[in-house]
Amino acid sequence: MAKNCSIHLSMDNLLVSRSLLVSLILFAEQRGVSSSTIAHFLGINDLDPGSGGQDEMVPLVHLAKLYEFLEQKTGDKNIGLHVGELYNVAAMGLVGQLIQNSRTVGEALQKGCDFFNLVTNGFEMIIENENQHFKLIFNVNSTLKSQFPSGSKHIMVASMAYAVKEIYYLIGKSIKPDAIVLNFELENTNEYERILGAVPVRSENEVFLKFENSILEQPIIYSDYEMLLTLEQVACDRVKRQQMSSPEFSQKVNTIIYSLIDPTFPSIEDVASNLHMTPRTIQRKLKNEDTTFGSLLENIKKELAVTYLKKDLTIKEVSYLMGYTESSSFVTAFKKWFGKTPVKFRSFL
Repeated sequence: MAKNCSIHLSMDNLLVSRSLLVSLILFAEQRGVSSSTIAHFLGINDLDPGSGGQDEMVPLVHLAKLYEFLEQKTGDKNIGLHVGELYNVAAMGLVGQLIQNSRTVGEALQKGCDFFNLVTNGFEMIIENENQHFKLIFNVNSTLKSQFPSGSKHIMVASMAYAVKEIYYLIGKSIKPDAIVLNFELENTNEYERILGAVPVRSENEVFLKFENSILEQPIIYSDYEMLLTLEQVACDRVKRQQMSSPEFSQKVNTIIYSLIDPTFPSIEDVASNLHMTPRTIQRKLKNEDTTFGSLLENIKKELAVTYLKKDLTIKEVSYLMGYTESSSFVTAFKKWFGKTPVKFRSFL
């Protein structure tokens, strides 16, 4: 059984599949909350459901914040329960396809747990067997839970509702859990019974659904084993890419600085807006890597200056491309960087 150790990551590193955020946005629109209102609240420019790849990840904090915003806006204390009730397999992307093509419910749940990191690294599901029953346990990142208690609750409840609904979809018949255990105050237990099939009980620590073990052997009516093997290979490759494509934060900032040069160089506020962070957060994260925004920006300027000088460009043209209105200002900055004027430096190239 694979366990998502990322549950202990800091808030800045928590991500979630864009498809789940889009599902919540579409639900909000059905409840009369416009996407423009949501975009303004989250500080995001692009909320087009049709944009972005299936495996694109976005900050998990957006999902938690949006749940809390929608609870306040709609007055629905059980909004996570109602969102989960409407989830479909597409909302889970590749993980949903793995679940759908598995041979049994047990295999489907295990695939879901094993590859849940492709959905989010701030939340996990674990299967735990005990005698005649098994638990489907739900855990959420502790930092997210402390900063967004209501949003975290809705994320967990939505996942529980999705799991119950998905089992019904996979085997074509309703299966009620033997127990529903939650570690927070309950709102309208009748809704839990209607959607999840049982009245929940309160616990201090755990959140889980309990089912009879016999459910694990139930065959899935959509099973396609050859497709499952193909999808599993895709999922494994995606996990490897995910693990390998976690560059240092400074590299991400460098990439964004380069993309925003036009020809003036972006400010830290410009980069912060692109990353959906505050300038203070960027400064703190860069400090953790023993660098600063100013240092990154200066290094990029030095690299570009040398690159431009290697081309057949005049000093005035290079000055313009470097964002300087006066050539003399560029020459002064260049001498500070390299101890030589651009003309003298070029003679050594």
